[in-house]
Amino acid sequence: MEFDSLVLVTGRHSNNSLYTELKARHAEWQKNGVKDVYLIGDAEAPRLIADATFTGQRLAREIEEPKAQDAAARTSAKSPCGARRTCPAE
Repeated sequence: MEFDSLVLVTGRHSNNSLYTELKARHAEWQKNGVKDVYLIGDAEAPRLIADATFTGQRLAREIEEPKAQDAAARTSAKSPCGARRTCPAE
């Protein structure tokens, strides 16, 4: 196999700095119409793209639920594959 360049993607780190900064500005939320801020996808934890986007889709379905983020986290924790929708154990 011939190629000009090779890019290896091996390091997987979450970056939740925006979430942390927004949470720190909680006092400004009401005047700006913000009800809550959620941590999803790779910002929550590095994972496969399908799994990361699924957490966003799940939150979108549950966003009007009380404590939507907590419910999503509990669902992920119960699965033997974490936040993944399907896995060999299911």
